[in-house]
Amino acid sequence: MIKKYHIGYWEKGNAVVIPQFNMYGLPVGFLYRFLDSDAKSKYKNSKNTELYVKGEHLFNLNNIRKTLKDKKCLYLCEGAFDAISCQQMGYPSLAYFGISLTKNHVNLIKEVTQRIDCLDIILVPDNDNKASKFIPKARDLFNKIYPNANLLVADIGDLA
Repeated sequence: MIKKYHIGYWEKGNAVVIPQFNMYGLPVGFLYRFLDSDAKSKYKNSKNTELYVKGEHLFNLNNIRKTLKDKKCLYLCEGAFDAISCQQMGYPSLAYFGISLTKNHVNLIKEVTQRIDCLDIILVPDNDNKASKFIPKARDLFNKIYPNANLLVADIGDLA
């Protein structure tokens, strides 16, 4: 998984670094996971640029297109590490960054999956008590943008 996702380490910032690729496999940004307990925040994404806008990007989109038809499910995780864990267990997965799924995210998911019959899209929110706000908003976005999606909700613990 380290090689597949080009995961690195940034010694100066004491952070694990995961490059972010667009749907065509071109690098567009980075996710930093800081390891110091005194860091201002645990995670940091690249700043928005012409190539990368956090609310318009889905992690792992470049890797899942081939496997979706065979698996008939897509796990939609809150972060890259959860998506990588799902992939490692054989589940096609995407991740958005932050606690908010956007219209652009749902449009991208629709673009990639709408031609696949009987596909389940399974939301995998973090277990941090914010899911109670996230799930209704996600359902609302899918109902408005992609009403034909078979949307389900799971707990990452269900996958282990």
